[in-house]
Amino acid sequence: MERKLIIESSDNVIYNPTWDQVFEFLRKLDGETVTYVALQISGVGKMIAGGGDIQEEKGNIRYYLVEFFEEPFDGTSVAVKNPMGDPEEYIFLSVQGADIDPPEDFCVLFSDVVAAFEFFYHHGKLNPDLTWQ
Repeated sequence: MERKLIIESSDNVIYNPTWDQVFEFLRKLDGETVTYVALQISGVGKMIAGGGDIQEEKGNIRYYLVEFFEEPFDGTSVAVKNPMGDPEEYIFLSVQGADIDPPEDFCVLFSDVVAAFEFFYHHGKLNPDLTWQ
């Protein structure tokens, strides 16, 4: 399986990264300097993570968005759900230069980002321990 790690744009790509390289860039997601990391596995799809903005009103935690686009790309995706999140509350996130306001039930903690990406990296599938919608 050929893997591509994309940081911020298609101009910044690491081909066949190690898991440590993927993890290093996921840790850099901060909503400012790095706002988008994607891992693409040829023939499978692309998993993206964005955000990392500090949510002061939530006790200074960072929230992220994780989506998966299956190949062949048809514009649809699934995202990791936060079962504790309020679908009526919206959270500000910066993703690839754009400001978005997804519902809190689609904003996850860093541990979920790592769980999604690590499983995808090693198995080429969505982590069944997470809720996807």
